[in-house]
Amino acid sequence: MKCYNFCIPTIFISYVINIFVILLTTFNSSIPNYVEPVGYTKMPPFSKRVILISIDGLAIHILQTSEQNRISFLMRMAETKGVMGIVKAEAPTETRPRHVALLSGFNEDLFNIWGFWKRNLHPFESILHNAQFSWAYGDPVAIKPFLVEATDRRSSSMKLEYYPEISHNSMYADDFVLKKFKTFIETDLNKFIEADEVTQDGRRGKLLFLHLCSVDDAGHHGGYNAPLYDQIVLNANVIIEQIYELYRKKVSEEDLVSTTFIVTADHGTKPEGKSSGFYLIRL
Repeated sequence: MKCYNFCIPTIFISYVINIFVILLTTFNSSIPNYVEPVGYTKMPPFSKRVILISIDGLAIHILQTSEQNRISFLMRMAETKGVMGIVKAEAPTETRPRHVALLSGFNEDLFNIWGFWKRNLHPFESILHNAQFSWAYGDPVAIKPFLVEATDRRSSSMKLEYYPEISHNSMYADDFVLKKFKTFIETDLNKFIEADEVTQDGRRGKLLFLHLCSVDDAGHHGGYNAPLYDQIVLNANVIIEQIYELYRKKVSEEDLVSTTFIVTADHGTKPEGKSSGFYLIRL
């Protein structure tokens, strides 16, 4: 009995120490500083402008198993005018770090687990900061990490807007983005399609980033097997089709073919509603 009473606390303490050491060595992955900048190419770019749409939490499973989604706009476009593939997101599969990775080209510093992935551990550059002009609309969690101070030289070439951090239904967020896109078409389309200016720092192209988070909200409320999830994915399909058609009707054929549409996701969704590393990416 004495040995038993002594061994249990000892084993527990040893277990805690081992876990702590593993976490410390695994997550303490500092980002190297003072890396030499990569020179930009002077070759003609593949595309003059990009419309990047992120469907937060989109599970590949729902597009493969739902008859309605198999014949949706996204699937038709992928099969006739684009390419489609599945990729795996690195941990952590959370909205802020995955969108930082998506737009900046590097994964989250895993040591940031101690901050619960709520903020950027290091300052960073992204494609939003280095396009000639960029626009972004969506959830504050996905948009705020890319904001810069008004005194920053990059602020004059960026227009980033997000909706208020208040409770809302699952479709409100995507409808907000669609309304912002319609305003963009009326006020900023000419800036988006005009020819690039000559710059000393190599900045090129225009980028419009649209973040749709209703699918992720629905996924967390019941997983991808829930009827609501299927409905919200279909709604996202409709919104993306409206975005494409609005843009197609407003620009010339030449401007349309020199625009790349990318529809992707930051992570997937598991049946029970948790985030998954697998998601869909389209070009």
